[in-house]
Amino acid sequence: MTRPRTATTVFLLGLLAMACTSTAAVPSGPAASPSPSATPAPSASPATSVDSPAAAAALVLGSDPRFAGIGPLLPDVIGQSAWYESFATAEGFEVTVRIGWGDCPAGCINHHDWRFGVARNGDLSLIDETGDPLPDDLPEVDVTGDGVIDIVLVAGPTCPVETVPPQPGCEGRSVAGATVIVRDAQGIEVGRAITDSEGRAHVTLPAGIYTLEPQPLEGLMGTPEAVAVWALASGGLPVTLAYDTGIR
Repeated sequence: MTRPRTATTVFLLGLLAMACTSTAAVPSGPAASPSPSATPAPSASPATSVDSPAAAAALVLGSDPRFAGIGPLLPDVIGQSAWYESFATAEGFEVTVRIGWGDCPAGCINHHDWRFGVARNGDLSLIDETGDPLPDDLPEVDVTGDGVIDIVLVAGPTCPVETVPPQPGCEGRSVAGATVIVRDAQGIEVGRAITDSEGRAHVTLPAGIYTLEPQPLEGLMGTPEAVAVWALASGGLPVTLAYDTGIR
């Protein structure tokens, strides 16, 4: 014969069911300190995709210590001994890295090139490696401590007819109040900088490779493309990025 359940029995069974279905809280670790920057960055999840040539270049440059300190190709600069180029392809992106040596003010007698494919999910693959054998005495770049990235934003043209070099009074004008987002090699936002009245800003970050993403600004038609740059304790040249005024 089955005894009828009392109110106490039902209450105890309910407590047991709640205990079996509850989930223990996982203690969280200590909160991470925000990366030093001009403005504290919002929290972000790890990037799951590569969405720009600059982001692809940052992944490649951060993959090999020999690439430390290498910046984008500057076609108008004579004697640039090391550079990278990055562009989109049907499969993702292609990044070329060059290291040159030997009378580089005259164009570098020797050079060594790497060509990488970067998938949109962040996978890297070496397409080919060509050129002269690398010398044993390549200078090493210190990628420790904190580094500073100096940013200069300008807008041009400022005259209907653009010449190289610019005519007097037709130089690019400073862009004040523009926001630049800074991301690490994984695409995570680590800081923001806002340019001052002279179009300048700087961020201090742990030494490494980062991507600068200037944001659209009202009154200017063209926004500069993102660029991969290094923050190094030894410093470096300011990174100048140009907005398009639309004046033609």
